[in-house]
Order: sequence, then C-alpha cells, then structure tokens
Amino acid sequence: MAAPWSTGLRIPLGPDEGSGRSRAASPDSSSKKYAATPDFPVEVMAGAAREFADIYSGCVEVPRQFFFMSYLTCLGNIVADQLTLTSFINHQPRLYTLLLGKSGVDRKSTAISKTVEFFESAQTDLKVCRGAGSAEGLQKTLERSHKLVLFLDEFKQFIGKCKIDSSVLLPCVNTLFESNRYESQTSQKEIVLRDVYLSLLAASTVATYENTWSKHFTDIGFNNRLWLVAGSAEQQFAIPPRLPEGAEEKLKQHLQDVIRFARDHRELDLTPDAKRLYVHWYENRDRLTTHATRIDTYATRLMPLLAVNSLKQAVDEDIVRAVIALCDHQLEVRKALDPIDADTQLAALEQKIQRVLSRGPLGKYALKKAVNYARVGLGPYTQALRNLTEAGHVRWDKGKQAHVLIQQGGGE
Repeated sequence: MAAPWSTGLRIPLGPDEGSGRSRAASPDSSSKKYAATPDFPVEVMAGAAREFADIYSGCVEVPRQFFFMSYLTCLGNIVADQLTLTSFINHQPRLYTLLLGKSGVDRKSTAISKTVEFFESAQTDLKVCRGAGSAEGLQKTLERSHKLVLFLDEFKQFIGKCKIDSSVLLPCVNTLFESNRYESQTSQKEIVLRDVYLSLLAASTVATYENTWSKHFTDIGFNNRLWLVAGSAEQQFAIPPRLPEGAEEKLKQHLQDVIRFARDHRELDLTPDAKRLYVHWYENRDRLTTHATRIDTYATRLMPLLAVNSLKQAVDEDIVRAVIALCDHQLEVRKALDPIDADTQLAALEQKIQRVLSRGPLGKYALKKAVNYARVGLGPYTQALRNLTEAGHVRWDKGKQAHVLIQQGGGE
C-alpha cells in the first residue's frame, strides 16, 4: 500500500542511527505492549497520514499510531460533508478518536496538539474546539462552524462535565456521532443543531478510561462510539530535534493534494474483489459481544478515508485489508480495556487481573505491572489474587512460572 508520492526526505532515526535500518522500515518502536493491549497493526499505515506519522514521530517520543490516527481524524472532519462510499447510507468519515497511554510518558496530548497545529498552519478549514463545558457552549461553537473537531486534552474533565446534573452534553455528543442534528428543549433552554459534523480527538490514561465510567455512559453506548488507540513511547530524544529541512512544507502540500483529491472524488466504489473481501468479513465477524458494536460503522467510515489518504479513486483490496486489520485490532483493544464495572476496589482489581490473564499467562512481575498494582498497593493486589486463586479462577503454573487464567468450564 505504498503512497503515490513521497517526501524524499531523510527521517531521523534516533537510537538506530547508523544501523542501516530506516525508522519506517524497522520494527515500530511503539509496538511494545502497553499493559494487556495488543500491538497496533503498523502495516496498515500508508499514504499522507503515514508520511506525517513517520516524520513527526522521528522528532518526538510519540507512538506513530497516535500521529497516524490523529491525522486521519482531522482529515476526516475536513471532508466529512463531501466524502462517502457509494451506498444508500451516507457514510461520513468522522471519527471519535481516544488516545490511551501512560500519564506524562506517552505524550498523547503532544500528538494531538502537534497534529492540530499542522492542519491549522496548512491553511485547511479545520475548526477546533478545545474543550466543552456544556452542550450550550458546544452549540455556540458549532453555530460559527458547522464542521468541528472537539479536542479534549483531558478526557477525564469531559467525563466530569457530562456527569453534572441536568447536563445534556453527553447525549448531545453521543447523538452527533451518527447524526448531523440534535435537539433538546426544556422550559428553560433550547438546543437545536442541524447540519453539523462533529469529530472528537481526545487523550486519556488507561487507568482513567477504565475507571471513570458510570452506567450513564455505558447504557447510552458512548464507549462503543470511541475508537481507541493505545500506545507506549520509547525513550529516544533528550532534546527533540527539529523537523528535517523542507519536511513541513512538503507535508502541507501533500495534505492539500489529498483534500483536493477527496473533493474531486466524493463518492467511492469498492472494487469487485474488495467488496467480496469486505462482505466475507462482515458476515463472519464477531457480533455476539457488545465490544463489537459499531465496529462495522467504523469500517465504512475508514474505507473512503484511507482510500483518499493514498489518492485512490476506489476502495481496493489493500484498503479493505487495512480496514479489517484495524477493526479486528479495535475489537481486541476494547476487550482488553473494557470499562470496569465494580462496586469495590478489590472487585475491580479481580476483574482487571482476569482480563489481563485472558490474553495469556504472565509471570509475577509482569502481572503486577500489567494491572498497575502500585496504584492501589501491594496489599489489595495480593488479596485480589488470593481471592481468585482460592475461587479456582487463577492458578500458578510451576512449569511456566506464570499465573494462568482458568476459563470457567474447565479450560485454560
């Protein structure tokens, strides 16, 4: 899935400098597992978004997938009212993207802010709202610009605003994921939004994501509207270098090329082979779990977006394969990071231990690290593990020197 063009620029390599391997061709430095999350399928990266991710992640300690998905989120909002698949349903390439990583280490906010700054400096018509305290405030911003990216530097603050009594911020943002209109009328206030295109680009720690939810969010299905991007940065630059000379201007030119291409190719068909491949995936995908909700919605949004990102006039097999890889990966991330619903800290720890071990056996230290035991203390962690062991849910395998999850029903 090579891009039709390339910057032709040398990308800084960091620790592998002089090894003969380019950063783009070498194993991705951010592919190490963060807790129990599966590795991002870096092979799907292509086109202008990959070019941007390669160059920017070569200058700052940010996982490439953070830049890649932030770029696609901004691009998708710019062309949201123009680009779609040939279908009865108007598949708008709008994304609700949430970057997940360690606090202060993985530079989630850096990825978002640098991407937004790039799009704004490239003279695109991207409009950004940096936070929303209420649906009324969001309405005022959308009245000034009907296409908008809601930038949430601290996702936890947004969650807090949504929990305020009488606030309709949550149902408003929730509805605008699939609709271009929202109305809420009471005796005291009226909110009427029509022909608006909202995208979301937010950052959060994994711990915050897992533990700040309430039934207000899960019952309304908000968590399944989010596209989760997990990553872990590798220490590379004590002093981040500048972008290579001329890189930014070339990236801006290629972004403009993509935007013009999208406006000239507003409705994309799937090639016959691509359609057969997608239909086979669609008919055989996991649809029994709640984690799969709206995965197919994202598939139809990503297909035209990835196609124009690589200047393709149709959605071909390569694009569909990339979309399937992303969607399958998303399902696994959702399973690994499913919001924890527990009444006590101990119950939450027990759930987390079982979830982590569901991906495979882990040694003593690896398990402690995966569940971030230091956050709650060794005592509660030890008690939770003891409870699971005594209940027959977890056992210590001497041969593997690892804790093993015992599946209910007999298997491991």
